[in-house]
Amino acid sequence: MTDAVTATEVPPLTSGTFRVRFRPQKGVSRQPNDVVLTGWGEIEFAGDDLSLRGRQNEFFGFGSAVSITVQRHQIVNVLQDGRTVRFDVLTPDRPPMVVKFRTDSESTARTIVGSLPDAVTEAAARTIAESNEFANRLQAVGGKTRVTAALVLLNVLVFVFLSFKGAGVLVPDARVAAQWGSNFGPATLSGQWWRLLTSMFIHFGIIHLALNMFALYQTGLLVERMYGSVYFLMLYLFAGISGSIVSVLWHPSINSAGASGAIFGVYGALLVFMLDRRTGVPPSIVASIRNSTFAFIAYNLLNGFANSGIDNGAHLGGLVGGAVMGVMLTRPLEETRRRNPLPRLAGALAAGLLLLGSAVYLCFPQSMKEELKLQHALTEFVPKEQRALNDYDGVLKRVQQGQLDQAGAAREIDQYIIPQWDNLYDSLAAAKLTEQSRRLDLQYGLERYCDLRRKHLRLVIAAFRTGDSMLQTDAQRALEDIKAQIEVLKHASKP
Repeated sequence: MTDAVTATEVPPLTSGTFRVRFRPQKGVSRQPNDVVLTGWGEIEFAGDDLSLRGRQNEFFGFGSAVSITVQRHQIVNVLQDGRTVRFDVLTPDRPPMVVKFRTDSESTARTIVGSLPDAVTEAAARTIAESNEFANRLQAVGGKTRVTAALVLLNVLVFVFLSFKGAGVLVPDARVAAQWGSNFGPATLSGQWWRLLTSMFIHFGIIHLALNMFALYQTGLLVERMYGSVYFLMLYLFAGISGSIVSVLWHPSINSAGASGAIFGVYGALLVFMLDRRTGVPPSIVASIRNSTFAFIAYNLLNGFANSGIDNGAHLGGLVGGAVMGVMLTRPLEETRRRNPLPRLAGALAAGLLLLGSAVYLCFPQSMKEELKLQHALTEFVPKEQRALNDYDGVLKRVQQGQLDQAGAAREIDQYIIPQWDNLYDSLAAAKLTEQSRRLDLQYGLERYCDLRRKHLRLVIAAFRTGDSMLQTDAQRALEDIKAQIEVLKHASKP
């Protein structure tokens, strides 16, 4: 059974053939035997007949050639959007057949539409009316979307800046990203909490950036108008930080970055807005957006679980964070109900900070934080150690070449090289491991190694300043102790 149709006079008969490109209509439920045209084809007017010739959409747009002839009076719900034309074909005892195609010009599209009936079903008329109502109400409460555009621009600028710093365009360098604020677990949990925020604007390669910015721009424009720009910015940041927290909880040792957690939060907020009846969104709009949002979330989460390189922790955390903030910030699409937004904003901000703080405090036990603090120190140890050794070798070389006297060498070692070993020791000692930690021996061994290095350097300083040969012998013995400690560390570092 089909919907009632508001019939009008059928337009004058037209003959002619037009080359078009058929495009399957997304989001339309179909029967197993439905014909769906795709790819290049043509439509031909011949009296009251309209022939549609294209290819059957059987496998990713590929399929066999097919030709369908319908009567013009079967066509209803004709719509034109630029060069795109869409209409339904009513057939007995079957759901309407949806036809959508793109022409070579807007004038061609107008010619085709002018030769088709302007009959509209009751369901389509209702959907069109609700769509117009929704658009008008959106325009009344929030016509500008500056935050979305600013967020996209900021992400792009950060990417360009980091590309010049060596982060890579196609092949990313995760080390550079970590230096500039990606969510590297050991660093984040060692007190660099700002990484929870900065990592939202860093991307691993241009493809990562392009996919995220496309999703943000496509959905952010709508959600920003629904919530208002200030509310939208708050829920975006809250969702992004929520995603970063869950990411570092899920995989404490990985290096993650990207706007996907915040973008999932945008979709979570969109879903909340659609499901809240108080917002006044028409049912047909709710159904359409709800279904597409569920499809986006389900597909990307399943894809994330299937691919180890995708940070689903950030996705899930951002989704929940956006939904939670959406519940607190959702308002009806009525201008009178959106006056004086500050009390709601302040309440949501306080609640959000409390939730995030509680999550960090409850979900990350102190023992884990200390282990990751040591991990962060270990990550930085080798390059810092090598820098200190190179600086010391440089001082000795300058002494041998006569460019620096022994008194000057002693002063440089005391002022510039020993402090480097002090910093290495302090970073290791800052991690308060429990007695049950498997890396306690490694920590103690590295601390002793730093102590021996400092002892050796102090003996060298004393020998340079006094010229005492006994101190030079003691410095040489300290080097032997260092070599022995290195052998101890090799065993302590084994799994």
